[in-house]
Order: sequence, then structure tokens, then C-alpha cells
Amino acid sequence: MASKMSIVNQALALLGQDPTETLVLQDAKAPTRRLLVFVDQALDEVLTYHHWTDATRHPQLSAVAPADGDADWKYPYVYKLPTSVLRVLGVEGCHPWQVATRVNSGAEERVIRSADPGPLKLTCIIRIDYPSVPTHLITALATTLAALSCYAVTGDNAKADALAKAAQDRLIMALGKDASQEGGQPPLFEDRFAQLRASAG
Repeated sequence: MASKMSIVNQALALLGQDPTETLVLQDAKAPTRRLLVFVDQALDEVLTYHHWTDATRHPQLSAVAPADGDADWKYPYVYKLPTSVLRVLGVEGCHPWQVATRVNSGAEERVIRSADPGPLKLTCIIRIDYPSVPTHLITALATTLAALSCYAVTGDNAKADALAKAAQDRLIMALGKDASQEGGQPPLFEDRFAQLRASAG
């Protein structure tokens, strides 16, 4: 596991910048301030790239009371998503469904709209904080942060492109390590081409 500070400093090193001793915007040096603009975006992009075991959850949702403007003939039932959910991977207990937003008492909420009364069983990716990022994702996250912030920090488009490719490579490498963290379950997504090849002998 790594701290937010260590991942930021890894990203700064990839950009050829000095490490920082603070993540407080008003106290940090200019390169760090520019990089910190992208720190949350980098985490969300890495977490939603794949159904990483450390960030995948399976909550059950019950329908909530409708709010003004919720009337929908196709999807009459509304389920409020937890605020930590970044991406819905699958839903059991209803068909059809869609992820949407609604305004409830002046506040915007992310919801699932469904044709069925549920309850719904979700498979989803949630936002985990930097200290919870698994070891096999640390380098990928630092490289993604460096790639996103590169032009803002260095003004170098070519370096930004190279870092983006490196980040993609690091994420692909992390996939294999993550796959070893669970077992015995059916695949989350069916490989229909593999099934066809197997049936063809």
C-alpha cells in the first residue's frame, strides 16, 4: 500500500520534478499545485479501467420514494446509488435498467432507474482512497497521474503521449496480478468467442 504523498512524488519524479513535502495547495510549489489538479481524476480513471478486486462491491438496493420529476413510464422505479459508486458493472433482479441522475430537494443524485420493483443486486466499482490502492496498481496510478498532468506541469506534449502509453502498459500488467486475487467464481463477463471456439472443437 502507498500513501497519497508517495504516489504524488512518484508522479513528480516521472515528470522530472523535485518531490514535495506537502499536499496543501497554498504551500506547495507550482509543479505540485498543477499536478494536484488531476489527482482525483487519475484515481477515478484507474479504478474504472477494470473491475479490480479491491474496488468491486456487491450492494443490494431497495427502491426509494420518487422525487419531483421522477415520473417515467418506462422506468417507474428509482434506486439511489451510494455516492462512492464510480461505475455499475451489472444488475441482477430487474430488466431493463439504466444509470441516470435526478434532482432531489435541490441536490443531484445518481440513481438506477428500473422497470422492476427489485430489490436490485449490483456489481459495481467504488471509489477507494489512496491508502487502500493495492500494491499492483501503485505504479499504474502514479504513471496515469503523471500522464494527465504532464502538459500542465512541463508543457511537453511528446512526453505526455509517452507517459499515457506507459500508463496503459502498466494497467495491462496490473490486470494479470489482480486476476490472482480471487478464484472459483464464474466470469463477470462471458467470453462468447471462447465459447464458440470450444463448441467447435
